[in-house]
Amino acid sequence: METISVNIPLGNRQYKIKIAPENEARVRNAIEHIQQTSKSLRQQFPGRDEQDYLAMTLIDFVNKTDAPAEANNTELLNQLHTIDQLLGE
Repeated sequence: METISVNIPLGNRQYKIKIAPENEARVRNAIEHIQQTSKSLRQQFPGRDEQDYLAMTLIDFVNKTDAPAEANNTELLNQLHTIDQLLGE
């Protein structure tokens, strides 16, 4: 399977991940959404630490999921597991 490397800015760090080329636009859009949400939260709640902003961003993401919870549980858990693995590298 062919992959490409993408640098992901999350919080105050850069993460290099490998993804399938066909997922690049989706990943970049998700990162843009994360950055916008984090920026908004920083303005609303100044003085928090980076982990607080990332946690609030994740909670915002989960709350904005518009499909029924049962349909998204497996995919959401897979995505969270992938993020957890990437952050652990």
